[in-house]
Order: sequence, then C-alpha cells, then structure tokens
Amino acid sequence: MSPARLTPLLLLLGACGSRETTPTAEDARSEATVDSAAVVDTSTRPDVVVVDDASAPPVSEKPFGRACTSDGDCDVTGSGLVHCTNKLHLLTPLNPTAICIVVDLGGKDVCDPGDGTTVALCEGDTGLCTRIGTEPSQCQGLCVVDDLGKVTTACTGKNACNPYVIGKDSAGKRLLFGYCHGGCAMDADCPTGAICDPIQNVCLAHPCTTDVDCTKLFAAAAAPGFGCVADATGGTRHCRWSFAKKDGDLCTPDAGPKFPSKDCFCLGKPGGAVDTGVCATACKTVGFGSTNPECPAGFVCDPRLDAARFDATFKLPEGMAGRCVRACTADADCAAAGWTCTQSAGTPSKTCHPPA
Repeated sequence: MSPARLTPLLLLLGACGSRETTPTAEDARSEATVDSAAVVDTSTRPDVVVVDDASAPPVSEKPFGRACTSDGDCDVTGSGLVHCTNKLHLLTPLNPTAICIVVDLGGKDVCDPGDGTTVALCEGDTGLCTRIGTEPSQCQGLCVVDDLGKVTTACTGKNACNPYVIGKDSAGKRLLFGYCHGGCAMDADCPTGAICDPIQNVCLAHPCTTDVDCTKLFAAAAAPGFGCVADATGGTRHCRWSFAKKDGDLCTPDAGPKFPSKDCFCLGKPGGAVDTGVCATACKTVGFGSTNPECPAGFVCDPRLDAARFDATFKLPEGMAGRCVRACTADADCAAAGWTCTQSAGTPSKTCHPPA
C-alpha cells in the first residue's frame, strides 16, 4: 500500500486493492481519494473512553490542523512528518481547505491508534489518530460533536467532519469524534485551479484531454469510472469520476478489485449479490431539517449514525460527511433486497440502510 494513501471508499465496504512498490517521495502520495462519508461505521463499534495521548510529544509547535499553503507552514520543527494536504496526494488537493496533518511518507505509524477501547488523540489532543484497514496510522485534523449535536471542535474552513468513533467523556456523555477531510459542494469551494468532484466531494486538480491523461495517474489499473470529463460549463476537462448510474440506482457491491462497484460508488453489504447495493454519492450535511442541494429530491444526506446511541434530542449538525440515501417510511420504500427503513441519529426522517 502507498504509505501516505488516505483510504478510499473501498475500505468502507471491506475491499482492498494493493500497490507493491518501494515508496519514494512521489510514490508515497495518494493515488486514490478518501470516501468522505463515514469511512468507519460507528454503529458497529462500542463506546470508548476519551483519553489524552501522552505517549508521544507533538511534532509540530503550532496549533495542529490549521490552514496551510505548503509543507513549510506545517513542518516548523523539521521533523519531515507534518505535511500540508494541498500537495500530499496524486489527485491533489482533495481538501477544500488545505490543513496540516502528520503522516510518514515512508510508511511508518506516526501515532498509536490504540486497541479500540479509547479515543486516540494526538498532537496535544488537537488531532485524531486514525488507522483504516492496513494503512499506517496518521494524525489528522480533529472534529468533535457533543451529545446534543453541537460542534465543539470544528474542521478548518469548508472541510467535512468524517465520523470515526463514539467516545464518552468523564461525565459519561457520548461524544462523536471524526477527522477532517473532503467536503466541497461546488467548484468555488476548492482552491484555484481545482474542481469539486460531485461523486466524492473532494477537490481534484488534473486538467486533461483524454482518459489516458487520467489513467496514467494510477500505478496499477485505474479505478472504474475515473476518466477525463468535461466540466459543467462544457469548458475545461478534468480527471474525475463519472457514472451512468445515479443515486438510488441498484448496483452490485464489490464488483471490482479497487472499488465496490464498476457502476457507481455502491453502498451495500461487502460481497453482496447482484443488485443488492444502492448507488450513493457523497454529501455534507446542512442545517437540521434543511433540504440538501447535493442530494436528489427524496434523498437525505445521512452519515448513518446509530440513533440508539444518541439522545433523542440529538440533531445532526451542519458539516458532517454523509451519503445521499433515500428517505422512507417503510422497508418497502427501499428498493434493494435486505435494506431497511431506519431512523439514523439526528436526521429529520427515516432513511434506507443497507444490511449489516
């Protein structure tokens, strides 16, 4: 695996591609993007205890997770571990607002993600130590939402808060911890020269003339659906994802070696049968009860948090990464086999959820 590769959607559903190379400064940069919608299903994890990370001192001297324009803004101690996300990935810049994160381009862990019984904070409790799948640990920008749905620690700029783990404070109250990544809704949210990819809500900056310009960005076979696509204005073409199938269409999970489906970003049970998944693009929540313009009519931007683990008064705050899923009143409203009409925490209506 590429050491600095933040995890794509495939790890949400359990598929995993590999890239066996000896990393260099360039090879270590990401060849794929992060799924910006609940990379980790928090409903399957027990509540954990919030602890401080006193095992390792911060490698940055200034506030972590702040906006940046280059590695020089971040690596003030010269450790070589603190990087600005604007040029950390091959499909740069991904984040609407570039921030400083701690990652070892040589493929080593930079923090201790723990054994799942504690929330692993890092960088003086200003970051969240994450390990997704087989990736090396990283210290990423931290966001925190309290038990009422109030954002107590927000992501910088227009970056989205991706749910990661549910913890409990010293008073026993639940807190939702996430990491900051992706979150654009339109091209204007992205840095100059980049466009917003509406499938994953990340910023991409690769103008192109043919699909070959895009597929060559990948060391192995390019991901299905990734190619040279004209912008909405019909002007410049950029490398991005494009699928014939839309939100709500049936799909087959795990249909390809790198991504869950060749037809779209397919939400469903890993290894599911034909047409047991549903296409669901990324989105970022807006104010509670407000219509999200990123999702089609009749769909809700839902991070799919377990309602049983939050107070009934919990309201999903603005700025959370989710997926556009169908609003429903009964299981029959959900087209795919095995899907259920379920109340997620903080959403104004029930939504269709895939089988566990």
